[in-house]
Amino acid sequence: MIRSRFDCLFSWPSRPAIQFKPDYYPALFNMGLLCLEQGRVREAAGWYRQASATKPASKDALFQLGSALRTLGQLEAGRVLRTNT
Repeated sequence: MIRSRFDCLFSWPSRPAIQFKPDYYPALFNMGLLCLEQGRVREAAGWYRQASATKPASKDALFQLGSALRTLGQLEAGRVLRTNT
């Protein structure tokens, strides 16, 4: 069972890509998906934040971040992100 964000890094093929290029959008986005699937919503939000900072025009990362924030109870922030994508 994965216990932390760093455990996610070591269990996912995106790890080498992130180590080689920390701003590699596909790897950051995929890490968000992986953590979200495992119920690690706060960690997923962190990955989506990094992905959206790397590629601000990405509506997918902003939408997923908005969904994660809503799940975390940050309803207004989540609504704004989801509505603006």
